[in-house]
Amino acid sequence: MLSSKKRLVPLAGSLAALALFAGCDTSGTPPDGTPFGKTQVLLNGSKDSVRTEETNLGDLTADAYLWFARKTDPSTVLSLRNSGGIRESIDAGEISQLDIEKSLPFNNALVLVTVTAAQLEQVLEHGVAATAPDVSPGQFPQVSGLRFEYDASKPAQVFDLDGNLVTEGQRIRQAAIVDGSGNVVDTLVSNGALVGEPDRTFRMVTLDFVVALGGDYYPFPLFESQNAARYNLVALDTTPNNQGFNDVGREQKAFADYLAATWPASGPGYAQADTPRDADTRIRSVGP
Repeated sequence: MLSSKKRLVPLAGSLAALALFAGCDTSGTPPDGTPFGKTQVLLNGSKDSVRTEETNLGDLTADAYLWFARKTDPSTVLSLRNSGGIRESIDAGEISQLDIEKSLPFNNALVLVTVTAAQLEQVLEHGVAATAPDVSPGQFPQVSGLRFEYDASKPAQVFDLDGNLVTEGQRIRQAAIVDGSGNVVDTLVSNGALVGEPDRTFRMVTLDFVVALGGDYYPFPLFESQNAARYNLVALDTTPNNQGFNDVGREQKAFADYLAATWPASGPGYAQADTPRDADTRIRSVGP
């Protein structure tokens, strides 16, 4: 079981990381110096949007983490992050260090884990468990290599503080692993039911806040306690603590490098405007 003491770590850990970020600058150049990328459109990091639906900034950050993770482990198939760590939108134009730091202020470290199909369904159920009208929960996920549909009118998954599953969620109606072109490579959930062998595994990248610290009450620590060898937690940041913007293996650097490689300031820039909720493709609300 997952102790309640371990559940108390995330807030202290995130505040410590924010304090460290605020008190150090290891970049060596002004935050508004050389641009790392360009966007033709507003990248939507608004709290009311990013915590309730897919946004283009949510997509880009999740894509960046998957891109970075695959350099270390090519078997990584999906990326998932909590939306609570996205704090500001990025205006159209060149994207500076300061833009990235404001949008991703906690600069969480990236980690690799392996989850079973059944566990991944639980992760997704938890991601939408707090979704309700006029609520903007930080646990709401943004994803890459994955798409899913949910119905927030159905029963939500509930864990107690010891990590015991009290209520099985029924909100995830469809879910699938997809390739870079959006083609389905593995159907996870269909019509609300888990499909295939529940113990088949998927390598994924996420943030240490939701994994090592159990942030936003995601059940990852429970998965590690069940089978640590299979879970195979690997930290992608190998330096002590949070070393700031240029710390390889943390989200700011991964996002900056992805922009430079994919949407450089010298090119036309990212052009996918944020879409209305009913036109989203990775995360769709299908409830009433």
